[in-house]
Formats: sequence, structure tokens, C-alpha cells
Amino acid sequence: MQQNLIFQFPLYWYSSPSLLKKWIDEVIIYGWAYGSKGKRIFYNRKLGLAISAGVKKGEFTSMGKNKHTLTQMLTPFKSLCA
Repeated sequence: MQQNLIFQFPLYWYSSPSLLKKWIDEVIIYGWAYGSKGKRIFYNRKLGLAISAGVKKGEFTSMGKNKHTLTQMLTPFKSLCA
């Protein structure tokens, strides 16, 4: 049985809010969630991100104001389930 992981948050300064970052840092720890002796609890799960950015869609392109796509900005979240 595969369980999915979904985060919903507003994009603050190209990242998640500090409280979500703190949760990730304190819950997804080495030796428990990952690492040579970790359980790899998020390994191979599907990750869903529901994000509000407060900008026009075109701003997250290589030619837009941010010079990167939203997918590129959110690459670190992909690593949680790798």
C-alpha cells in the first residue's frame, strides 16, 4: 500500500514557510527517515505540492521575472521522496 505525501503552503521567498521547514527539519531526521540505518519512510512515495505564489504564471519561466520555473524552485522537495 503506497501512501502519498502532500504539502500545501504559500511560497515565501522561493521556499516554504518557516514553520513547515522547521517541521521537516525536526521530523524527517537522519537515522529515522533516511540514512544508512533509516527506515526511508518517504522513499518512492508520490509527493504532491499545492502552492500559492501570488504572482502571474508567466513570472516563473526562464524568461520571466524569477528566471526559473516553479518546478526548478521546488526541486528540494523532490528529494524528500527519492
